Amino acid sequence: MPSKTKDPATNLTFTPDNQSAELTIDLNGTPFGTYEFCYSITSCDGDLCADGEVTIIVAEEIDPGACPENDCNLIGYGDFDVFPVGADTYYQGFGDPASSEIILMEPLAPNGPLGNSVDIVSDGNNNYVRFNNGIPVENENVLTHLCVEVPIDCGLQLDFDACYRGALGLTKSLKVWALSQLPAGLELPGIIDCDGELQDNSGLVIGTCIDEFDLPFCNIAVNFPMISTPDLTHFSANIPDGLDHPVNYLLFWAYSSEPLLTGGAAVYMDNVVLTTECQNKVSLTSTAISACIGGQGQWK
Repeated sequence: MPSKTKDPATNLTFTPDNQSAELTIDLNGTPFGTYEFCYSITSCDGDLCADGEVTIIVAEEIDPGACPENDCNLIGYGDFDVFPVGADTYYQGFGDPASSEIILMEPLAPNGPLGNSVDIVSDGNNNYVRFNNGIPVENENVLTHLCVEVPIDCGLQLDFDACYRGALGLTKSLKVWALSQLPAGLELPGIIDCDGELQDNSGLVIGTCIDEFDLPFCNIAVNFPMISTPDLTHFSANIPDGLDHPVNYLLFWAYSSEPLLTGGAAVYMDNVVLTTECQNKVSLTSTAISACIGGQGQWK
């Protein structure tokens, strides 16, 4: 086996270590995209030991602090089209530190998986964010960073499209919170109520519930990471007087009427838009000290 191989089409360099069986892949100006490579491992006498396929996703890091030009949306990536399609690519699509700011929620069942590997799926023309909960899947949530902080008492307008895929007859409730800060240790309880203030595991108030939405069932075909176009429903919420704390994040988490249903349920979401209206309230107190007809009044 050669010590180093470069693929001229992608500028990817493969450097195998025949002693440790490790393979190092270097990116040298590789264009953004998804690349699939087949590999095989053979013994010294030529017998095939293993073969398989590896997928490499090369994508530009997303900066959640960059507000979009000519757009009032404080979530500049809310259409999710800038993310690479695949498993666990939502949080991985961000640059640091956002890529590691992943909130873990306790599993919904004893000894259940602990994780938050949110996916990006596509119908070929449009991307969607997908997150799950139930058994045996992780209890997942979607944290969105605002590009600027919304001050206290500034009005909020939230819009998004969503539906869920799971067992028919479920009531799938999507809960949304406005957070001023991240929870201690990036951890939250397994079930959190959307009835006012949100506290983390240390008892610190970190946000407020915006609203709770009953999601409709979406009848889609899934050949992961590709899906048929989902029939999403539009939702909105308005808080005209704002909140009594600043807002830096939105947190989306869904809960089923049968949370321990085997297989769980997945939420598909798109077109998340948060705008704010913050009018400075200015009061003027004036006293006229002199005035005459046809003249000018002087104000103090």
